[in-house]
Amino acid sequence: MAIASRNTALIREDIDLEKGLQLYFKDGLGATARPEPALRKQEEVYSNESFISSTSTLTAEKISGSGTQQLPNKKHGRTHRNMRFTFFSVYRRLHLLVVLANIAVIAGLWGSGKLFSLETELIGTAAAANLLAAILIRQELIINLLFATFVTFSHPWLRSKFHNIWEAIHRFAGWTAVALFWAHVVLSTHAQEKASGQTMAELLGRNPLFWILLVVTVSLILPWLRLRRVPVRAEHLSTHAVRLHFGYTNLPLCAAPRFSDSPLKEWHAFAGIPESDGVGFSVLVSDAGDWTKKIVQSPPKQLWTRGIPARGVLHVAPIFKKLVLVATGSGIGPILSLLYARNLNVRIIWSTKDPIQTYSSAIVEQVIQADPEAVIINTTKRTTRGSRPNLVQEAYDLYQKSQAEAVFVISNPQVTRKVVYGLESRGVPIFAPIFDS
Repeated sequence: MAIASRNTALIREDIDLEKGLQLYFKDGLGATARPEPALRKQEEVYSNESFISSTSTLTAEKISGSGTQQLPNKKHGRTHRNMRFTFFSVYRRLHLLVVLANIAVIAGLWGSGKLFSLETELIGTAAAANLLAAILIRQELIINLLFATFVTFSHPWLRSKFHNIWEAIHRFAGWTAVALFWAHVVLSTHAQEKASGQTMAELLGRNPLFWILLVVTVSLILPWLRLRRVPVRAEHLSTHAVRLHFGYTNLPLCAAPRFSDSPLKEWHAFAGIPESDGVGFSVLVSDAGDWTKKIVQSPPKQLWTRGIPARGVLHVAPIFKKLVLVATGSGIGPILSLLYARNLNVRIIWSTKDPIQTYSSAIVEQVIQADPEAVIINTTKRTTRGSRPNLVQEAYDLYQKSQAEAVFVISNPQVTRKVVYGLESRGVPIFAPIFDS
């Protein structure tokens, strides 16, 4: 029986360290020993100091349920919670602001009796203004500006089910709409040219639709001006994951470049993890779809990239003094990007299958280095027994125990929504991506 003291990294559910960490122990007499790697038994607790052990195969007391705090009741009634935290999510509230602004304008025009007598140019300007807002809010420069400002002061199921088709329609239909607007502006201005006796340049200069479309077009073209093909060095981690290394640039904290093997078809963003020597970065790719599966099984030697890397939600994390970071699977990648800032006070929960075999001992070591008491949950044995970790409970316990100021979660949409709802409805400040790609 081994008894773990403080500064322990909890690795639950049959973690095999045969390929894993080089840990140092102290025996009962205080003499330092370095045992050969051995197959560890179930429910282990590893410590980087003060182990009492009679053998090199360590077993610790079970930790399930120990120190668990009862979750408080959810705030407000069921209807209010569902409306506030589920239906009216942040993403939908932002949409609602735009919709209400349009409704207010339409209502004002209807009340004044001008709704059905507007000139064609005004209708086109209004439509172009909505298009401008939709384009700019997705532009990398605007996204980075919004995150910098914060630091200093369609249906989800259909989109995920038919992601590639959605992206193709979204891109090419959008470009077509902009082209049609340009055709409308040019033709309508040309028709006015003869009647007004003014030149086309004069008419366009006074037409707000022209300037709106100009900004939209520049915003669309700008990322493609930085289109380039960059070399890739693939590091095979397992049949489920690969780590891709790039040396063409260095990245700021929690920035996510986009990559593609076919620029006109689909693009995927991954959080860049700065290399330890300060030159280049890497990204973690796990088998989570057809494109990522292809990358894992046949790692490329080159990939396309465009635009500038956009900051992710974790970019705002350093404004908090104490954090709880929750990740599942390759969601540890963005967290590793954040952990590059060494002066953070964080607690980490990482739930994944066979963390060492899937993502390598080096990544596990990085997690433990950032949080010596990190909770790393192996889900492989849990799922075979029909039990999944309760991440809401785990995150709440760690939030209370560490007296953190906020919780960040990086996971798939289903787990993210569950954890965000479970904690936000109990008054815990929590931040997560909105999965608008």
